[in-house]
Amino acid sequence: MLLDILHDTDSYKLSHPKLWEDNVRFVTCYFECRSHEEFAETVFFGLQYHLAALTGIFQVADVLRAAQDREGLGIPFPVEHWVRMLEDTEGRLPLRIKAVPEGSVVPTGNVLFLVQNTHPLGRWLPGWIETILMRTWYPITVATLSFHVRRELERYAKVTCDTLDNVPYQFHDFGARGVSSAESAAIGGAAHLTSFKGTDTCVALDLLRNFYDGKPGQMGKSIPALEHSIITAYGMENDGEYRAFDRFLAQYAKPGSVVAAVSDTYDLWHAIDVLWGQRLKQRIIDGGAILGIRPDSGDPVDVVVRALRMLDNRFGSTLNSKGFKVLNHVKVVQGDGIDRKAISEILAAITQAGFSLDCIGTFGCGGGLLQKVNRDTLGCAYKLCEVDGRPVGKRPATDLAKASKFGYTDLVRRDGMWKSVVGKQTDSRLVTVFEDGEISALTTLADVRNRLWGED
Repeated sequence: MLLDILHDTDSYKLSHPKLWEDNVRFVTCYFECRSHEEFAETVFFGLQYHLAALTGIFQVADVLRAAQDREGLGIPFPVEHWVRMLEDTEGRLPLRIKAVPEGSVVPTGNVLFLVQNTHPLGRWLPGWIETILMRTWYPITVATLSFHVRRELERYAKVTCDTLDNVPYQFHDFGARGVSSAESAAIGGAAHLTSFKGTDTCVALDLLRNFYDGKPGQMGKSIPALEHSIITAYGMENDGEYRAFDRFLAQYAKPGSVVAAVSDTYDLWHAIDVLWGQRLKQRIIDGGAILGIRPDSGDPVDVVVRALRMLDNRFGSTLNSKGFKVLNHVKVVQGDGIDRKAISEILAAITQAGFSLDCIGTFGCGGGLLQKVNRDTLGCAYKLCEVDGRPVGKRPATDLAKASKFGYTDLVRRDGMWKSVVGKQTDSRLVTVFEDGEISALTTLADVRNRLWGED
């Protein structure tokens, strides 16, 4: 849930407006992803959503209400500083934010956006909004993770598949139920959709539609799927699992469709070999759908390889032009125990076993995608770097890895390489995206995907 910046800051920052020297006029802060031992490049995404909290006209009444809401906190709300500033700026936040275009892939250690005040009475404002803008760590981190997973999938697809057409659907967001809030699901789910088009996180589509001009049918898609509760509702007796599978096929397995059925409710191997592979085999073939059979337990690598071999035995396969097997009528959907490491291990194993990546309907990922990340995953930092043209920064003797950049630092791209350079540059890649209360440059999901993948 977006809150306006009067309410959304760290409480200790309420004490900061009084601490700035009166002769200070203009300051600059920057944001970067310092480093990551595995990811040398990051995907910039999500700032535009957070800028919405900074837009519009703020009234004195808004300030007084915020002060009342914070009564009893222990730190007086800086009413005078807010009122004086807003009176001089006619209620607009005197800020300029310059950022690399969203969807840019930038090596770690580089400036991704700069924040400056545009009115001297707002010298404390870039520090105040750190709380909101630092949260871009989350969409950046999820977008980066999904980007590198897609690169890995494409690497194997080039070896084992005739085309890369399936790759944008082969990493699917299962994470909505595993995060802390609907807003987290929306932000992380939207970030995932910068590189992929498969999602079960409905609220991600709402965020992309409202903030990135996402178009229905183009943002993300899903398919009809069984879950354990449906199957257990039929009971273990009286052929309950078979009846659940049979009804599912009757309802959704239409010509040209793709459906998925979790199949380990009782005995995965019996379900594959007997129920799907014999009793329902002809129904699957005649129905004309592609059935994704989903294991949901066991060692992911062993389970996927064994499932592929069993399905090959029952449904057969064809060899593609690369000499790898592509299953007929069925695929495997692996949604348990999935993270980037597990995907790499599974891909290596199925390739060794002679199966194409096209035998995998998708890898479904929940907590490993949207929840098992934090601000330190990419070393995200927001720091003051300049005061009235004077370089400032930190150099902690106890941990030089936390040293910050000194001085106004720009971002350029020269000879195909991104580089952070001290001082304003004529070939800067940082674009003004927010100025004095308004978003000044809008980007769309299509823009982001085009920068990343040359599509949409």
